[in-house]
Amino acid sequence: GSQRASMAEVETFANDLYDDLFTDEAHLLFVFYEGVPNEYITYYVTGTQAKQVIDAEAGTILLDYIDRNYYDNSLTDEQFFSRSFKDAADRMMEVTTSPWIPVLVIAGLAGLAGILFLWWRKRKEQEAIEAKRTADILNTPIDTFGTDSPADDLAKKYEDKE
Repeated sequence: GSQRASMAEVETFANDLYDDLFTDEAHLLFVFYEGVPNEYITYYVTGTQAKQVIDAEAGTILLDYIDRNYYDNSLTDEQFFSRSFKDAADRMMEVTTSPWIPVLVIAGLAGLAGILFLWWRKRKEQEAIEAKRTADILNTPIDTFGTDSPADDLAKKYEDKE
């Protein structure tokens, strides 16, 4: 009834009105008070069951759209509230994906490529070492093998007797 109601008065009014109108805690009551033109107070009461849908973030989104559309003079009161609730509902239902998901996927793939490259390089180094070892063995003269073998010692033993 006052042209200059305080926020506390609007809050008390909204809570009392919610209790009078609803018994199941599954509703949202939005109060828009404009005692003086271009000065308004908004307040909403959410029942405990309705808080699953309208949490603090959703309530802030609704109040932001009310504030955004309030100064559009081309809208009637009905259009103003309808658009505000519709825009808020659309925004609440919009699923925004995190920009970090593609970044983490790309980083993971780059890390995997790096690990595979290091594994491939280490494998090639090991193959080169084995190839060098094989080449060294193949290029070593056979005479150097077995100079101290028992067969050579036995052959020398029989050669000395003759």
